[in-house]
Amino acid sequence: MSPYFYYEKDGLYHEVWFEDVRSLQAKFALVEEFGLRGMGYWQIMQLFRANWLLFADTFWIRKG
Repeated sequence: MSPYFYYEKDGLYHEVWFEDVRSLQAKFALVEEFGLRGMGYWQIMQLFRANWLLFADTFWIRKG
């Protein structure tokens, strides 16, 4: 579910994948689908506010 695109520059082809709210929601749904009791999550781009809103709305978060 992750969005991606291709481009060509200087004769080289590139493939770029990234996350958005829909792709993260699909990944988060796997926790419930497989009955997982927990998960670890690391997000380097803390400026992606929608990510944290979705995360907080989807899970009970235990810090520590």
